[in-house]
Amino acid sequence: MITDYFGAIPAGRLRSALFLGRWVVLIVVFFAGLLAIGVATGVGERLAGGDVTALEDTVARNFGFAAVAVLALIFLAGFALLNITAKRARDAGLPGWPTALVLGIAAGAAGEVAGRSVMASVIIVALIVLTVLPTRAPRGW
Repeated sequence: MITDYFGAIPAGRLRSALFLGRWVVLIVVFFAGLLAIGVATGVGERLAGGDVTALEDTVARNFGFAAVAVLALIFLAGFALLNITAKRARDAGLPGWPTALVLGIAAGAAGEVAGRSVMASVIIVALIVLTVLPTRAPRGW
């Protein structure tokens, strides 16, 4: 599974069922991480006696490395999502990384212009399209 997310970057391929499964696992893990951050924030606020300003100061002083680690994990999750998207695009006969980058930019632009719900819609449509595209043999076969 790790190889699907981080391996075979320039030439890997991923069938539609595996792509959908890997995408769902990545999103579930991402939301579980967000939930853990939310719970930790709530517990920290409770421990700080409800004083959010004191909590922010404490986090800024004591958790610099943890914040960098969380940002690194978010970057890795984004890379993994782009990599499996590129692999699936390649499997469907499209150029891999250009397709993944165009879809990522389109989703980000939709989020900036029209809001998160439109961004989510663009992502879901791209997921559905990539999942239903038939597998094509690579050129030269």
